[in-house]
Amino acid sequence: MCAELLPSVRRGRRRGATAGGPDAPRGDSRGHRPSYAPDERRALHDVLREKCVELKPAYAVLCIVDWLHARGHEAVSAADVRALFPSRREGLTGPLRNAADVLRRAREGGMLEALGDGWYRLTPLGRAVVAVLPDGQLVGTIRGCRTAACATRPGEARRATLAAAADQRAAAAGER
Repeated sequence: MCAELLPSVRRGRRRGATAGGPDAPRGDSRGHRPSYAPDERRALHDVLREKCVELKPAYAVLCIVDWLHARGHEAVSAADVRALFPSRREGLTGPLRNAADVLRRAREGGMLEALGDGWYRLTPLGRAVVAVLPDGQLVGTIRGCRTAACATRPGEARRATLAAAADQRAAAAGER
C-alpha cells in the first residue's frame, strides 16, 4: 500500500569511459563506491609531490579533480576524492575533514561546477588555479583574493607574521 504512494527511484551509473560512455545516466553520488588501483593512487600522489609544498586540502582536492578529468572522468564525487586523497603521514596535504563540504565550497568559489546529485566538474578558473599551484601569490591573483591566507595553509601566514614580528623585536632590542 505504501509502496504505491512512493515514487520509484531509478539509479543510473556514473558518466565516463568505464560507466557506459558520456551518454550514460549519472545517478546519485551517494551510491558511488569507487576503487582505484595502487598504481593510480601513486601516480596522483606523484603529481601532488611535484608541487613541492604541503597543499591546503582544498587545493589538493582541486588537483585530484583535475587529475581525474585528465583521465576521462567527466564528473567527480566526494567518494572519488576520499578514495584518492593522500594520508596525512605522506606530508602532501593537510587532513581532509569533509570531502563533500570542500567540493561545495570550491563550487561557491567558482572553481567547480555542480552537475547535480553530488557530482562536480572543474571550471576554467579551477584549471587555472591548479596550473599555478603552489605559487600562492598567483593563486590569490587568479582567485581575486586580497589576503595572504587565501593561498597559504591555515596558520602559515600567521606563523610567518609572528616570526617577522619577533625578528623586528629582537632587532629593536639589539639596537638599544
